[in-house]
Amino acid sequence: MPASFFTQAAPYLPALKPYRARIAWLGALMFGAAVTEGVGIGLFFPLIEYVQHGEAFLARPSAARAVAALAAVGIAPSVGAFIALIFVVIAVALVIKYGVSTVSARVYEPLMKDLREEAFSRIIGSHLSHFTAGSSAELVQVIETEVDYVGTAFPFAVTIAASVLSIAVYSGVARQGAMVSNSAR
Repeated sequence: MPASFFTQAAPYLPALKPYRARIAWLGALMFGAAVTEGVGIGLFFPLIEYVQHGEAFLARPSAARAVAALAAVGIAPSVGAFIALIFVVIAVALVIKYGVSTVSARVYEPLMKDLREEAFSRIIGSHLSHFTAGSSAELVQVIETEVDYVGTAFPFAVTIAASVLSIAVYSGVARQGAMVSNSAR
């Protein structure tokens, strides 16, 4: 039976300790990106209803939050205002996603450097019998490959975590959209 991801990842967790603050920022940015993207997509529901029902939509209880949010920033509700707001929110989400990529790289690159240095220092510090028992090239290749496996796992873990957050937010947006649609009837 194959070992679980957490069992296999456990030996590498101490290597992540120096990057705890960056990883926390990464999580916060991923959450922020998912939420802003969800809000941007969620704004399509009032836009569609506004286009379908015109000014009558603004009097509905389902529009109260959207109208109040626009009024809070001094914008009169209109189709153009909704479209501009959607573009602004999605642009903010893209900027936050750029931050996710940047912080992810600032964790990934030094982490890989540290893991490679540790692996090579262990090779250098190994007893001579390790080198005579087999090819040293094989030993270096195995260790280099293991570090690369860990290196590719980190971006995949970030992508998976971001996808899970996005799915959770999109599910909430879809639920909210269904409630808005049902309340309009």
